[in-house]
Amino acid sequence: MTHSFVRPSEVIGRDSEKKEIDDLLLQQGDNQSGNNKNVFVIPIVGIGGLGKTTLAKLLYNDERVVRNFELRTWVYVSVEFDIIRLTKEILCSALDTEISDKLSIDQLQGKLRDALKDKKFLLVLDDVWIDDRVKWSEFRDVLIDGAKLGSKILVTTRNISVASVMATVRTYINLKGLSYEHCSLFVKCAFVEDDEKKHPNPFEGKDIVRKCGGVPLAVRNLGSC
Repeated sequence: MTHSFVRPSEVIGRDSEKKEIDDLLLQQGDNQSGNNKNVFVIPIVGIGGLGKTTLAKLLYNDERVVRNFELRTWVYVSVEFDIIRLTKEILCSALDTEISDKLSIDQLQGKLRDALKDKKFLLVLDDVWIDDRVKWSEFRDVLIDGAKLGSKILVTTRNISVASVMATVRTYINLKGLSYEHCSLFVKCAFVEDDEKKHPNPFEGKDIVRKCGGVPLAVRNLGSC
């Protein structure tokens, strides 16, 4: 399971990606009501440990993003694309209340359409694996029915096939590894605060980042050893 909180000071080396996605999130969209163009789906693609979820958290809590949307919802998806669970979790967040287990999928989806209707919303679907176009289209149609222009769905996934099925923007965001210059992530993990200041640019840090392929999770884990 994942949650939506992150300390901005802990995110290193993603300024350009954040700006690119920020611009997409804040775009008003195509001024054609009543169709899919009211809701853009923006996938972030990358291998495990690259920081997709962390970047999504940073965007989700960005002050401009918070002000731009009437409703924000974070949902962890994982391998099984359980439509009933996802519908309940989105609805629970949207209404800020518990949802009865006795409701049918038709009742749940009806309530979800009502909850999202005429609202400008941001929905994060974290760790998506499904690349079934029909199943995704059926679920997406419930989400976008009556949504206000400028609503966005931000998706994190490891698979390009998922991004190609879900994306409505021109392309997906292909997250790369950290550059060697961002070895300060290793320093943060490897030293206590006072010692960190004594090693602003250790050569070992760059060497470890290089060996880890710039994957933040690998850098963080090695730095914490």
